[in-house]
Amino acid sequence: MNRPMRATVLFMIALCTVAGGARAQAVIDGILKGLEPLPPRPGEEAWTFVQEQRKPLWEGGHGWSPREAAAGEADLRRGVRVDARFPDPEGLLKTAYDDLALFLKAGNVPTNGTFVIETAKAETPVFEAYRIEVAADRCRILAADTEGIRRGIFAVEDAMRAACGPFLILGTVERKPFIKSRISCYFQPLNINRVPSSPDGLYYSDGYLNRMAHDGINGLWLWVRFEDIVKSDTIPEFGKNRDVLLARLRQQVEQCRRYGIKIYLFSIEPENWDSNKNDYLKRHPEMGSDAPEGYTRFLCPSTQAGARFLYDALNSVFSEVPHLGGQINLTLGEYASTCLRTVSPHSDRKPTCRACAKKSNAEVMRDILAPMAKGMHDANPDAELIAWYYIPFATSFADWFYEIPAVCNKDVSLQLNFESGVTKQVFGRGRTGYDYWLAAPGPSVPYDRFARVARQAGMPMSAKIQTCNSHEVATAPQIPVPGLLYRKFKAMRELGVSHAMLCWYFGNFPGIMNKAAGALSFEPFPESEETFLKELARPDWGKQADKVAQAWKRMADGYEHMPLITEFQWWGPMHDGVVWPLLLRPQDAPLVPTWMNPAPFPPCGDRIGECLAQAYTLSEAVESCRTLSAGWNWGVDLLRTLESAPGLLPERRLDIGVAKALGIQFRSGLNILQFYDLRERMVHETPAQQLETIKELRRIAEEELKNGGELVALCEADSRLGFHSEAGGYKYYPAKIRWRMKQIQGLLDKEFPALEREIASGTDVFAAYSGRKPDGPAVRSLFCADTGTRLSGNPANHRPPDGLEWQTCSGTNAAVPEIRWACCHDRDAFYVLTECVGEHLKKAGSVTLTVEPRRLWPTLNYSITWFRMKDNRGWYGWRRIPFVSLQADPVVPKPLRVNVRNEIAGVGETSWIARNPWGPRLLINTDNPANLGWLFFERGL
Repeated sequence: MNRPMRATVLFMIALCTVAGGARAQAVIDGILKGLEPLPPRPGEEAWTFVQEQRKPLWEGGHGWSPREAAAGEADLRRGVRVDARFPDPEGLLKTAYDDLALFLKAGNVPTNGTFVIETAKAETPVFEAYRIEVAADRCRILAADTEGIRRGIFAVEDAMRAACGPFLILGTVERKPFIKSRISCYFQPLNINRVPSSPDGLYYSDGYLNRMAHDGINGLWLWVRFEDIVKSDTIPEFGKNRDVLLARLRQQVEQCRRYGIKIYLFSIEPENWDSNKNDYLKRHPEMGSDAPEGYTRFLCPSTQAGARFLYDALNSVFSEVPHLGGQINLTLGEYASTCLRTVSPHSDRKPTCRACAKKSNAEVMRDILAPMAKGMHDANPDAELIAWYYIPFATSFADWFYEIPAVCNKDVSLQLNFESGVTKQVFGRGRTGYDYWLAAPGPSVPYDRFARVARQAGMPMSAKIQTCNSHEVATAPQIPVPGLLYRKFKAMRELGVSHAMLCWYFGNFPGIMNKAAGALSFEPFPESEETFLKELARPDWGKQADKVAQAWKRMADGYEHMPLITEFQWWGPMHDGVVWPLLLRPQDAPLVPTWMNPAPFPPCGDRIGECLAQAYTLSEAVESCRTLSAGWNWGVDLLRTLESAPGLLPERRLDIGVAKALGIQFRSGLNILQFYDLRERMVHETPAQQLETIKELRRIAEEELKNGGELVALCEADSRLGFHSEAGGYKYYPAKIRWRMKQIQGLLDKEFPALEREIASGTDVFAAYSGRKPDGPAVRSLFCADTGTRLSGNPANHRPPDGLEWQTCSGTNAAVPEIRWACCHDRDAFYVLTECVGEHLKKAGSVTLTVEPRRLWPTLNYSITWFRMKDNRGWYGWRRIPFVSLQADPVVPKPLRVNVRNEIAGVGETSWIARNPWGPRLLINTDNPANLGWLFFERGL
C-alpha cells in the first residue's frame, strides 16, 4: 500500500470485503468465459528474498580490482586496527563494529595493521550528527551519541566502496540530519498480535536490520490496537493479553536498538467505539460525546474520562516498554474515532458533540493530542507522537485546519501526505493526483501551506511519502528514480520538515531508494540533482557511476509521465498488466484492484476506462505511457551496457534486472492501452481499415508474448519481482505469465484468423457493441433547436417539444410509482425530461440518469430536479447535459448508453432497464454496463 487504505489498508479491506460477498459475485457471473483456470499463486515458500535478506551484508565481497593509492588518499591496504574509544556501556555499537570487521574482511584488508580507525566522543550540533577526520595514518569518527558513530562507520565503508578499494580521501567530513526520524516498515504487514514465525521469536532478521540501518533508516512502524495493549482504569476490559504482547514488543525493540532503529507504534485510535463490533460507549457512557439523539457518539476528548483514557493509553505502554521511538496515530481521516470525526477538514462545520462544538475545531484537535502526548512523555520524554492526518483527496482545507499548528502543543509532530492533491498540466489541462506519488514529487499546495503555517508556529512537521515504490507500481522492490526523491527531499528541507514516514505497507525494501532517502536526510544537502546521483551511485557502481546516474536520470524523465490520476494507480495495468488477458472482442469485463489478490474477482477485463475515469482520454493515456516507456527503456539500454563489466557483483545484476522488469511492465501497460485504443477505433472503421488495424493488434500480441518470455526469466532470477507487499503475495509470477502467454497464443492461432474471416465476408462484427444494430432497449432523442428556450424561466411556463419518445420506468414494487422519461437535444446539449403522476413529491422519488460517456468508461450519474405540474396532477423534472461535458461532438453526437431509475429511500426503485449492480470498488461506482440501453440522437438541421 499501496494500489492498494490506495487508501489506508483497513478502509480498502472494509470496502473490498463487501465486494467479496454476494454482490461481488455479480462482477464474476457471465464475463471472461473461456479462459483456463489461473495457476495457483505461490505461497511463502517462494519468498526466497526473505532468506536473501538474512545473509550477512558483505558476504559476496566488494569486487575490487587492485590499484595504487592516488594523491590525496589514505592507503589502508596494509591493514587496519579499530580503536573503539566511544563510551558504549550497553554495547549498542557492537553490530556496527562487527559489520566493519566483516566489511574489511570482504575487501581482504587485514585487521591488525597500522592504520587506525578510531571512534571517540565529541560535541556535535544534533543527535546522529558525526564528523570524520582522515589523515594519512588515522581516521577518527567523532560524535556525541552512538548513532552518530554508527552513521560515521557506515560513511567510512561507503567512502571505501566509492574509491573501489581500501582508500579514504584525506580531509574532514561533517554531516547532520535535518530529517530526524526516517521511519519505514517491514516488507510484510506486521501487527503485534501476529506471532513471529522465526524460531527466535523475532519479526526481523539481523541481516535485514543491518541492511536497513545502512540505508539510513532509523525507525520501523508496527501496527497495534489500544484494545490489546493499553491499561486504563477508565475501561478495564482493555489489555487482557497485554503482558504477552508487551513482552513480545520489548523483544523487538531491544533487537532493533542494536542497529540504531527505533520501533514506532502505528494505530488508528480510538477505534470505532460505537459500532456493531464495539459497544464500549454503551458500557462507559461517561467517555462518550454529548451528541443529540440519533447521532453517532464517539470517545469525547472534552470529557474527563475520555481525556484520562487517552493519557493512560500511551502512558501505560511507554512506561512498560522502554526505548520505544514513539507513536504514529492516524488521528483524522480514517476510522470513526473522536468527536472531530464528524467534521470534514474541508468544511467549517462544528462537531455534532455539543461539548466539542463550544470550542474551535483546532482546539478539539489539541484536546485529542495533548493527553496522548503527556501520557507518552511522562513515561519517555524522548518519544515522539506523530499525528497523521490522512486526507488523500486534498485540494484545500477549511480555515480551522490551518489553525491546528498555532493551537496544539509543540511536543507533537503533525503529518500529512506530501503529494496528496499535487497538480500539473498535461496536454494543456490540469490533472490532480491523490494519495501517494513518486512520479509527481510534490509538495501539493495544501501540504505546502500547512507546513509553512506549522513552521511559523514552531510546530514539528512530518511528511508521509513513498520511497522505494508507490501505488503507481508496487510489484518491484524499488523504482530506481532517486532524482525524484532528490526533488522531494529538497522541498521538504525548504519547508522545515523534520520527520518522514517513508512508506505504507509497500515501498520499503532495502535498496537504492531507501539509501537515497537516508542520504538526502542529512546536511550538507547535495548542491544539484546531478551531483547527488553520481555520489549515490559511486559506492555500488564504482567506475560505472556516471553512466548509472545518467540511466537513473533518463528513467526518471520517463517515469514523470505516469498518468496523474489515482484510478490509474489503483486499477491500471502498470503493476501486473503482464498477466492481463487481451480480449480481441469486447466483453465489457471490469478491472480488478491492483493492491489486492482478490479471490472473488476474475482476471482484469477490457473496461480500460475504469483506470482513467474522466481525467484522461485513452489517446492521452497512450501518449503519456509511450513517453514513460521510451524514457525508461532509454535508461535501461544504458544499464544493459554494464552487464559485461568486469567485477560486476550479483546484487548489481539484480538491480539491472529490476530495471528491465519495470521496462517490460511499462511496455505491457502501454500495449494494453494501445490494444484497446485500436480496438475501439476499429469498431467504427471500414472493413478494409479494420483488417489493417488487426495487423497492428497482432503486432502488439506478438510483442506481449516476447515480453512474457523475458519477464519469466527475470522472475526466476529474482523472487522479489511481482511481489506486492500490501496484496500479501505475488501479482504476477512465472506460471501466471505463462498462462497469459498461452491465452495470447490462442488469439494469434485462432481468434485473429476467425475475426479476419468474418470481416472479409462482410459481417459487421461490432454491430451490437457500437449500437448500429442494438441488442436491447433503445430510444431516440428528438432534435429541437429551441429546447433551451422552451425550458428556461419559470417552470410553470416550460413547453417540452412534441413528438418525444416516452419510456417507462417500472418494476415489481408497487410502492414506487411509475415514471416516464424522454430525451431531446439542441446543438449544445441533450435534455432528459421526466413525468410522474402523483399527489406528493416524496411519492415521486429520486430520479437518476446514468450515462456511459464512452464505451468501456465508468458511468456518470445525474440527478433530476422535480417541479409541480401546472395542473397539479403530479410532477415533472428535467436535466440538461452539455455535450462538451462528455467530450462528445455536438454536431454529430454519437449514440450513448443510458439508464434511468426512480428510487425511494428505504422502499425500492423502478428503472428503464432492471438493474443488477456490481459490487462496490474504490473510486468506481457499482453500475453494471449490462444494465444500459441505447440513446440515439436525431440529426439536426
